[in-house]
Amino acid sequence: MRVLDLGCGSGRDLALWAVTASDEVTGLDIDGSRLAIAKVRFSNRTYLQGAGEWLPFEDESFDLVISAVALPYMNIQKTLAEIHR
Repeated sequence: MRVLDLGCGSGRDLALWAVTASDEVTGLDIDGSRLAIAKVRFSNRTYLQGAGEWLPFEDESFDLVISAVALPYMNIQKTLAEIHR
């Protein structure tokens, strides 16, 4: 499964969302210093700096999008439109 952790911060265990070690996880966050921590904590994942309102991915790139805390800090309508595509 291809998973986007939107607003991933310093990374988190995604088992609560049924994400397993065999899933392809990409984390996206606006804060580069938090991404640096995430890269150390979960080195098997891909991390990119960016904003939810402008996702730097092709259409239909993910099977699941998780946003544990970050969505309220974004333009929700624009971010949801990006997630949908």
